[in-house]
Amino acid sequence: MSEKKPVFDVVRDIVVDALGVDPEEVTRESRLVADLGAESIDFLDISFRLEEVYDVSLPTRAWTELFSQTTGQLPVPELAKVVAEDYGVAIGAEELAAYSEKPIAAILAEIERRHGIAIDAAHRRRYAELGTHDLLDRLGQVLLGPIDGPAKDAIVEAAMQSGFDESFWRAMSTVFTIGRLVHFVEQRLAAAEERAA
Repeated sequence: MSEKKPVFDVVRDIVVDALGVDPEEVTRESRLVADLGAESIDFLDISFRLEEVYDVSLPTRAWTELFSQTTGQLPVPELAKVVAEDYGVAIGAEELAAYSEKPIAAILAEIERRHGIAIDAAHRRRYAELGTHDLLDRLGQVLLGPIDGPAKDAIVEAAMQSGFDESFWRAMSTVFTIGRLVHFVEQRLAAAEERAA
């Protein structure tokens, strides 16, 4: 019976069938979008299949809401305040308004130009993390596990270079790995068992 198979095996079978990929391609590290070619509709299909087997569905609605709420919401006032504290510059309201739609790298370049300062690499990284911290935190809560490692680095780098544009969301999709999907299902199953006990 499929319920007795390890969760990874069941998830792999579902993904292979839903995406039409070879079983050897589906490892814990495989990224659903970048490696296996999943699209939005595929997440719904996979979620439906998981619900049939385990009575567990993916939080696709929560992901969508999280992404739509976050798009373009770089915390520019907070970023400017920290830069001002670190480098002793005064960043006014008019200057802040000019930064609202720009990626972090462009904002920092403009601050350097306007105020005659040079922001070092360590501070740049810290500011990029500041710009993505809330998003990564909320995404980790939705996925039942923190976002760290290479996925976090790719997301922070994309926010730094391009802001919340298409390349940023491609970087965001790197968090959707088979291993994270398996972890999510296992966490939901453990919670259901705990409630039943």
